[in-house]
Amino acid sequence: MPIIPLTEINPVALPPMLVLLLGLVLNMALGRDTWLRRTFEGPIDAANRFVGGLEQRYNRPNMSAAMRKADGLSTLAFLVLLAGLVGVLLMWFVAAVPYGWLLEVVIIAAVLVQRAHLDRTRVVIRSLAAGTEQGRAALALTARRDTAALDRPGLARTCVENTARAAFEGLMAPVFYYLLLGLPGLLVLRTVNGFHHMINDQTPFSACFGWGGARFNQILMAPVAVLSPVIVGLATLSLWPGRALEAVVTGYRAGNRHYLPMTGPVSAAFAGALGLRLGGPVRIKGTAYDGAFYGGPIEDADTPQMCAALMLFVRVSLTLALILALATALGYAAPLATLVMPPPA
Repeated sequence: MPIIPLTEINPVALPPMLVLLLGLVLNMALGRDTWLRRTFEGPIDAANRFVGGLEQRYNRPNMSAAMRKADGLSTLAFLVLLAGLVGVLLMWFVAAVPYGWLLEVVIIAAVLVQRAHLDRTRVVIRSLAAGTEQGRAALALTARRDTAALDRPGLARTCVENTARAAFEGLMAPVFYYLLLGLPGLLVLRTVNGFHHMINDQTPFSACFGWGGARFNQILMAPVAVLSPVIVGLATLSLWPGRALEAVVTGYRAGNRHYLPMTGPVSAAFAGALGLRLGGPVRIKGTAYDGAFYGGPIEDADTPQMCAALMLFVRVSLTLALILALATALGYAAPLATLVMPPPA
């Protein structure tokens, strides 16, 4: 079956750059507590229950570690193929139906987490301003780390790193894979990322089943991790021009000191942009992870640093939107996302 440009199938199709830009704007405009969130809440919850059911069925205690890894890999392969198939079918649909790109914009807006993270982080900032215990309770709902033993500066640093990770996983990675592979790439990315967080973060027993998901997630995130310090540096230019170069240099120089290799560059870039010390050892679900400190000279974070990180998060989103707008104006088309297989007759 030949592969042809999408615009030859549907003359009213929009360039992927513009579709993605509209998705970014729609997500930021509507937020999480709207019809967009409620519409996709059911399918997302059903998908999570489906993944959990597969894990309960195939991750049995009487199996060896090697068998659980093998079953985890086969489960992941099935989910990736299913997500890719759904993405291809959706691509066919939006290509065949006039103004089908409207559905594509809504799907992109539902997948991105920029407005949801803004809303959640604002709750954390207000709660921490009311008291350390209130801030700890609010942060525990969004952060992966154990927050029970963290003091106020530790909670603030965790909030900043959580924001950097959201910019990486919830903004940069979806934009990258949508432009590279269109809707199939976007859905596969979210499937692998969701599988990794649902399974690998539960218990050491579940981590064995999620071993393949963790490795595949690292592979998918690697090219985005390489680009992330540059994106953060560009975003920093509009806020603190004198720290833009420091953000890029710290991102590449200290990124490998983070306990999560793929998240390290963007976290270090945020540290360089904010002039804040981040990193260090952490504890997640009772397990300790080593990590070195980086950034500075500010050591104790508080509300101003959390607000600054949120401002930088917004500028990352605006930087991506500006890049997409300029590329659309210049007529650039992503080489793979603009090519689709025509739907069957």
